[in-house]
Amino acid sequence: MVQIEIPTELELEKLGPLVDEFVTSHTELAWVDNYREVHKEVASSFLSEEDKAIFIAKKGGEIVGIVTGSITSYGPLQGNKKLGVINTIIVLPPYRRKGIAKNLSDKVMEWFSSQEIEEVALSNTVNNSLSKAFWESYGFEVFLEQRRKRI
Repeated sequence: MVQIEIPTELELEKLGPLVDEFVTSHTELAWVDNYREVHKEVASSFLSEEDKAIFIAKKGGEIVGIVTGSITSYGPLQGNKKLGVINTIIVLPPYRRKGIAKNLSDKVMEWFSSQEIEEVALSNTVNNSLSKAFWESYGFEVFLEQRRKRI
């Protein structure tokens, strides 16, 4: 049975394998050398800031997944409407396709609803077919393309 819960500060210290998985599966992005330490600081902010949430999935005491969400605004031209953002979701490879990403997503969506958020957005890399298929099955639609150019 998988448990979805808010991590403790001590559990944030144990997220290294999840962060490693995220970094190694997103090689098209540039990562700082000390990404594990930076992630600990960022994850800690998701525990302490009101407009952010973090949940972990545990199976047999092992942390096997994580999701983070935050609240932002569309800006004044769109009436400053609040928008939920799923910042990160990671499930360790041996635990994928077992409903854990859905459980994590359900939990963060429940949190968004409790914050009176009516719309949620997320990004995934173009080549991440597993992520794209999951989010499409969860009901997310592509509505914006983001582009970049290295100069």
